[in-house]
Formats: sequence, C-alpha cells, structure tokens
Amino acid sequence: MAKGKILMTVSEYRFFTGHGTGINNLCLGLKDLGFEMAIGAFKFHDKPPEGIDMVNLKKTNFFSEEVKKFDIIHNNHPKLNYYSLFSPKPFIFHLYGASNKIQEINVKLSILLCKRKISRILAISHSVTYQVNNAINKIPIKVIYLGVDTKYFNTNLEKKFVKGNPQLLFVGVLYPHKNVNLLIDSIHDLLKKFPNTHLQIVGNGSEFLNLKQKIKNEKLESNVELLGNIEKEELRDRYASCDVYVTASKHEMLDLPAIEAMSCGKPVVLSDIPVHKEIIEKSGGGRIFSINNKKNMSEMIENCLENYQEIGEKGRQFAKENNWAKISKKVSMIYDELL
Repeated sequence: MAKGKILMTVSEYRFFTGHGTGINNLCLGLKDLGFEMAIGAFKFHDKPPEGIDMVNLKKTNFFSEEVKKFDIIHNNHPKLNYYSLFSPKPFIFHLYGASNKIQEINVKLSILLCKRKISRILAISHSVTYQVNNAINKIPIKVIYLGVDTKYFNTNLEKKFVKGNPQLLFVGVLYPHKNVNLLIDSIHDLLKKFPNTHLQIVGNGSEFLNLKQKIKNEKLESNVELLGNIEKEELRDRYASCDVYVTASKHEMLDLPAIEAMSCGKPVVLSDIPVHKEIIEKSGGGRIFSINNKKNMSEMIENCLENYQEIGEKGRQFAKENNWAKISKKVSMIYDELL
C-alpha cells in the first residue's frame, strides 16, 4: 500500500531543465520510498520518467476529480501557488528562486497572498531564501539541496574526451548571465602558464553564435570547443574527462553541474556569487574567484590542480551527502508530517 499520493505540479513540464531534473529525480526517489507519484502540468513538452503518472491540469478547473485524489500537492512554480487558496489538501511550495526582479516580486506576492494555505516551503539553497524572507512570516521553510546521482556520476569513469592539459569544462544554458565570455578570455592567460589548456563548453542558448564567432575571431578553435547540447551519457563522460569544472556565472540559485562535477571527483572553480560561496563553504570541493577577474580565476584553477586529490575527495563527499536517495528521504519526512 502506498504511503501517500503526491502530485508534483509545474506550469509547463520539460524533462531537461533544472525544474525537470529536480522533479524527475524526486519523483523516482520518493516512489522508491513507497509514495505514489505523479507530475501535473498545463502543458507537457516531454513524457515523465517511466513509472511516474502524467496529469493534465486545467486552469479553469485545477482541482478536478483527478487532482482531488492526491493527498499532497507539491508545487514547483510560483504561479500555481494561487491554487492553494482553493486546496483542501496540504500544499508545498518548492522554491527554486527568481532570476530577475520581476520574478522575485511575483514569487513574494504569491507567497504573501497564499501564506495561510501554503503548508511548507522547501528551498533549494540558503541563498534563495533571502528573496522571500519578508514574505514567509510563519510558513515553515526548510533548505534541501537538489541532489545528484552519485552512482551515475562517479569517480571510476573512463576519460574519453581529453583534448588538453589541463582540461576545463563548463556546462549550462548559454545566456548572457552565464558570463561564458570570461571563460574564453581567460584561456589567453592560461595558455601562458599551461600551453595545452583546453576548454569544453556544453550547452546551447542565445549566446551560442556570439561565442562561436568570438572563438573564431580570437583564433582559439584548437583550445576552446563549443559542443552544444549533448546526451546525458556523454555529459557524464565530459565530467570524467575534465581536470577542473569552471563557471563565471553572475547569477545562480544553486549550481547542479558543479555538484555533478564534484560527484565525479573534480575540483570546481566558481565565481563569488552567494550560492557558489555557500557550496564551497559547505563542501571544500573547490575554490572561489572574484567575478570578472580572469587573473584570479586562473590562479584558482592552478590552485585546484596543485591540490587536486584533496579538493576532489571533499567534493565527492559533499555529493554523496546530497545524493537523490538522501534528498528524497528528507522530503519524505516533510510528507510524513503533513499526512
């Protein structure tokens, strides 16, 4: 007999997104713990993982008979918080944070208007909670990081994609705030110290063509590889093949690729935004550099190479402490309190 029926809700469901990764892995982990899991969305761009039911939500009749059968609504999108006003069941809001001021206002507003109906808030990092501190009031909030599959992303993988020494890696959607330009600019400095430096950039986005042209203009084709989107298996092998994972991002609410790299035993070099400092402070799995300071970034990469084993082991341990099984267990304890 199932411990309870849980509906994970999101406005639009996509398999390969930050929200999608969190929802998918939580559903699978909680299913293993005995919960009956389903994903609900107004629009599905992909199918949920095998064994997870799909519920088509209706904006004008959110609490249809199909939705009413669930014991808990676990919402992952602030717009859907307003439906909590009509919910007869416990309602959880999973806070992924806001990437701009308008989103931040919308998140706060949805919490303020629904604070008497939202049973719990789960936050993906301590760094996102500052966005809603004034709105939370008496709603219990708990920080639970997004997890990582430490069996899949492990330290015993073959290095299939080594093209340089050191081999650097970045993974993410290529938007301006990811600041990938700085990574490319830093290659010139690194080549002076490490003539065989190579950077692999995984991801696609609005900056892809601009970055491609920049690499060509600066004659870095043999030192920087722009890969676009790749399959999960290849991504794992790219992590395994790198020496250091690096990002100069100006804004993150967590940084799942950094934790995946740690899970593969790789040191990470991260820009000094709040969540990156939080991750490094808790893990010891890398180094922080001053954002937009490519010289400082190069120094931290060199430091990681000099202390490779020690830093890599700390990062791996942090990943193991936040694998999806343990994260799912933490969420299940919240469910048990509400059922």
